[in-house]
Amino acid sequence: MISTANITMQFGAKPLFENISVKFGDGNRYGLIGANGCGKSTLGKSIVRLTRPTAGSVIFDGKDITHLSQRALRPLRCNMQMVFQDPYSSLNPNDKSIDAVSEVVRFVKNCSREEAEIRSKELLSEVGFDLRLAGAYPHEMSGGQRQRLCIARALASDPKVLILDEAVAALDPLVQKQVLD
Repeated sequence: MISTANITMQFGAKPLFENISVKFGDGNRYGLIGANGCGKSTLGKSIVRLTRPTAGSVIFDGKDITHLSQRALRPLRCNMQMVFQDPYSSLNPNDKSIDAVSEVVRFVKNCSREEAEIRSKELLSEVGFDLRLAGAYPHEMSGGQRQRLCIARALASDPKVLILDEAVAALDPLVQKQVLD
């Protein structure tokens, strides 16, 4: 699978970035480095179509998704996931940690609640999440624990493209390596 993004983003009169061309291949990892405020997060959001580019195109699995409606994008969402800098704002405060992951597993795998919970615990363990917190709510966790939860949730759909927007910044170096591996 090769996915491409040829994007120009403009806010106001000044382009945020122009003529960015990105191609993703299976199993490859890429990093984007730039100054604060240069548009890295916006580019990530544009690639997964949380933000619509002002020009250019986003091609995913050979299909131009740039102008698809939210309804048309829904079936593709499982294959495109993003983990944000601030994990707290992307979690439902009413969901226990295990539920935040298992609802994704149940949706994608169409499996029983028990099967989803088993797979969710595997994912949470893989990212170094303490399973004693499986019944905890987001406000009961540290920033690093919430970030691990968000990463496990993003991995739950087995996405083809995973955008990490400074997703390991809140984690200690040992856990950063574990999660990135």
